Amino acid sequence: MRQHDPEQCLEMGTAALIEEYGDAECPDTESKTLDRMVGALEYYFSEYPLDDDPARISTIAGVPAVEWRFALPLPFNNPDTGMPLLYAGRTDTIMDFCGARYAEDDKTTKALGAKWSNQWELRSQFTGYAWAGRVLGLSLQGTLVRGVSILKTKYETAQAIVNAPDWKIDEWVEHRDHLITQALSYYKGGYWEPALDDTCNDYGGCIFKGICSIPPDRRVNWLSTGFEESMWNPLSR
Repeated sequence: MRQHDPEQCLEMGTAALIEEYGDAECPDTESKTLDRMVGALEYYFSEYPLDDDPARISTIAGVPAVEWRFALPLPFNNPDTGMPLLYAGRTDTIMDFCGARYAEDDKTTKALGAKWSNQWELRSQFTGYAWAGRVLGLSLQGTLVRGVSILKTKYETAQAIVNAPDWKIDEWVEHRDHLITQALSYYKGGYWEPALDDTCNDYGGCIFKGICSIPPDRRVNWLSTGFEESMWNPLSR
């Protein structure tokens, strides 16, 4: 049973967006100002109306699958605690779409083009959703990716369907387990392979880049004085 009509949902979503955005200020060159973000939310639901969107939110265990989360044990144990390592994730939604079930992921971007959809075909994030769905018996066909470009004068949208057949999931599992085995070996040996390429500058730059730019024997002191250790729990929001 619907508790709110689409207009009420949009109003509630806008209020939540404004509250979450707070008093953050964007530079003049940034398109993601508060008013543009509110406009993007309204635009999104004008393109994908809640009433007649062909993708319908799935119900799993009696609950609408919005921000559906999972945490599944892997065939590896934590070397310190002996507890299983977990693979955790969260989808924006799970959708029933075109006679199948898909994870759904919303992306914002500065621009959409003819090649925008190509970047998702081998995205590990989406194959991981499909693996979790297979383990849990959800029969996910793949991921429906929806993009919204937020420009200063307009909005645009596009969507891509990323299928995940069993062979792709199996290959992903093999690669995942190889990386974990390698990481555990690094941990045991006390060696961590550096990423000496563009990875250091992605998403605004790694906050530890400055640490890697000084001699190794001085890094611990810099870390202890310039950073505060925080434990990350993948099961919490």
